[in-house]
Amino acid sequence: MAHKIVDQMNEEQLQGFISLFGGMFKNIKVKESNKTLTEKQRAFRELEKLIKPCPNIGDYKQEWLNYLDERYGS
Repeated sequence: MAHKIVDQMNEEQLQGFISLFGGMFKNIKVKESNKTLTEKQRAFRELEKLIKPCPNIGDYKQEWLNYLDERYGS
């Protein structure tokens, strides 16, 4: 049932799903054969490998104000 739900998601929904739940499944190992995976499933597996945590840049608003001050002065 879950497989059918994921197959029916569009790209934007898949990205949201991965963002919300991607970290929950990192420790689960599922043995699967590439011969049985569809092209969409293989692409999804490749995208999962690209997931990395976002770097913490601190206070975004303050970073933007600092940039504007450096660029245009006070």
